[in-house]
Order: sequence, then C-alpha cells, then structure tokens
Amino acid sequence: MHELIEKTKELQIRAWKKSLSDISIHTLQERVDTAEKDGHHSFSDFSDIDMLQWFLHRREHLK
Repeated sequence: MHELIEKTKELQIRAWKKSLSDISIHTLQERVDTAEKDGHHSFSDFSDIDMLQWFLHRREHLK
C-alpha cells in the first residue's frame, strides 16, 4: 500500500513539474497584456500553476 502511495506521489510531482516547464514567461506576458487590453484584471485567466510560474520567473521577484 505504501509503495502505491509513493508511486502516485511521484507521478503527481512529475506531472506538476512538466506542466510548469511547459509554460513560458512570454506566453504568460501575452496573456496578461491581452487581459489588460480587454479591460480585465491582469491575471483573470491564470490558473494556480500559471501564477506560480509567473512569480517564479519574473525578474523583479527574483531579486
């Protein structure tokens, strides 16, 4: 049973890391720009993973 739980956790971590790496900061910036242009909040269509990626990779947050 514990082996199955560990394998499941490992698969979830891999999937989460892959989804993070699939998102580029340039794509996220384009989405922010589009939302602002359309009169929406900058991050209105961001998922939790998108928000993590944004704050991890924006230069001003890395200082």
